[in-house]
Amino acid sequence: GQMTPEQRAAFAQEANVRPEQAVTTEAARGITQDRRHDLSQRQRVAEMSAEEMRQALLTDELTGIGNRRGYDEVRGNFSMEGLLDLDAFKGINDAIGYEGGDAVLQTVAGALADVSPNAFRVGGDEFYVLGNADTEIRTVMDSVAERLKSARAEYTAPNGKTYVLNGVGFSYGIGKTKEEANAALKAHKQE
Repeated sequence: GQMTPEQRAAFAQEANVRPEQAVTTEAARGITQDRRHDLSQRQRVAEMSAEEMRQALLTDELTGIGNRRGYDEVRGNFSMEGLLDLDAFKGINDAIGYEGGDAVLQTVAGALADVSPNAFRVGGDEFYVLGNADTEIRTVMDSVAERLKSARAEYTAPNGKTYVLNGVGFSYGIGKTKEEANAALKAHKQE
């Protein structure tokens, strides 16, 4: 567990370090595990082909769909974009914790990926869908909204308490540019 200030000072003197540099065995294990994880991650990257590395750079690690870099790379191929923003996501994170919030983001990304190959998580709780017609993107958004109405996210906190979220809401805007899509999103949130 935790060292008392006296134990830390005695350990520091014995180890010939300043007291604030003395760490517990658990902390040292954590540092070692972080280094091992980092080393194994470096090894995986070193073994990747150029295409695998490129794909990893364009994919959001949490959700498995395209990331901002991927969005930027293909945006010019489409004439329209839709911006999706989750409703009350900060409240979700506050209520069920970040791991629960991550589960919600993964659920949204999965619903988007099921209906569009051109979905991207560009940060936080913002997602873009690219297309060539307003109706194409609206169809994707309506399909995702319908699916997420009945979505159920369950998260068990470290203290053992289980939180359940029934339904995930979002607002969206569609436009020819990010600015147009964002303005439409703001108008949708006002409704």
